[in-house]
Amino acid sequence: DMGGWSLYGGPMLYFMTGDLKNGTNYDLEHKNWFGAYIGANFDLPNDMDANVEISYVSEGFLIGGNLGWKF
Repeated sequence: DMGGWSLYGGPMLYFMTGDLKNGTNYDLEHKNWFGAYIGANFDLPNDMDANVEISYVSEGFLIGGNLGWKF
């Protein structure tokens, strides 16, 4: 914890993707198994917080974020 915000990250496992066909049949593919992520969490006024995260695997990357209200 660094005075109102925190930093986290590490390796991750990315398991599989798949398609559901006809409601009962499915087709799963194992893609890249390993990746990494890094993110930060920020405390905001009025019982709110924000989070930003970047995940990476060899097929691409994802950037996400959220805004939360504690109640």
